[in-house]
Amino acid sequence: MVELVSPGNETMDHKFKPLLYAEAAIPHFWRLEFEPAPRLIISELNGGRHTETITALAGTTTQIHAPFPGCVADRSLEGLGARHHGGL
Repeated sequence: MVELVSPGNETMDHKFKPLLYAEAAIPHFWRLEFEPAPRLIISELNGGRHTETITALAGTTTQIHAPFPGCVADRSLEGLGARHHGGL
């Protein structure tokens, strides 16, 4: 599951949706945030709740091991905040 955090919906996206996804036994939950800077937060289901395991930041390369091996490239998150808010 991948969730984009929307301005004005932060509480729903941070608090309630992860609970719903855990209740549905979704094993991996990725949250893409744009504020204050673009970042991808990867969580895994552990003991009935999602635990944040990796944070990928714009301008860095981050290795990901689950649900499949790979990496988030150093520039893949750059510019997302501007696009999300009507720029670029």
